[in-house]
Amino acid sequence: NQLRQILSDRGGDTTQLPDGDGRWHPFNDEQACALREAYADDLFWLRAGAEGLARLTEETKPAKAETHSPAGLTKRGQGHGIEERRLA
Repeated sequence: NQLRQILSDRGGDTTQLPDGDGRWHPFNDEQACALREAYADDLFWLRAGAEGLARLTEETKPAKAETHSPAGLTKRGQGHGIEERRLA
């Protein structure tokens, strides 16, 4: 309904959208499969070095920080702070 309203507000043709509620799927199964294959090909090309044109950087860490400290850490701050790195 929200998509129909936005399309209508912009002067678009809401009859182009399928009837009913739920998720809108603008591509049929064959088109979606072709898009997934093209995406996989692009990732393969990037991982293979992209002919020197680009470098792929993949995230290896969680998207969100943990909500609790790791086990054993009971003090604030970090154990490798400036005070612990000074020479005696």
